[in-house]
Amino acid sequence: MPKLSTIPPAQRLFESGLVYLGQDDPSPVEIKRGMTILCQDGYKAGQVAAVVLSNGCPTVTHLLLNSQSQAPAYGLVPANLIKQVGEETVWLHLSRQDLEHLPNWVEESNEIV
Repeated sequence: MPKLSTIPPAQRLFESGLVYLGQDDPSPVEIKRGMTILCQDGYKAGQVAAVVLSNGCPTVTHLLLNSQSQAPAYGLVPANLIKQVGEETVWLHLSRQDLEHLPNWVEESNEIV
C-alpha cells in the first residue's frame, strides 16, 4: 500500500492545477475539477472535486476525490499516486481496495478558489 498523507494547514483548494508525472515527461499536465478518476484496476473511483496546492507553489500536492458511491466525503489522493492524466481522466496507482485507506478532507478554513 502506498504511503498516504493528510493536507498540511498551509494549503488551499483550487479548481485546477499542474502536476508533474515523472522524469520521462518533464512537462506538467493540468488536472481540472470534474475529471474522472480511475483506479489501476479500471474501477471508477469518482471525480476530481478540487486540487490542493501549497501556498506559493503552483504544483498539485493532492487531489480531492468526490466519491459518488457514499455520503458526501472527500478523499485526499497524494499527487505521487497519479499514474497518468488524459484529456478527461486521471489514472491512479491505487486499487479499488486502497481507496478505503485514503484520508478524508476535513473542511476548516479551506475554500475552493
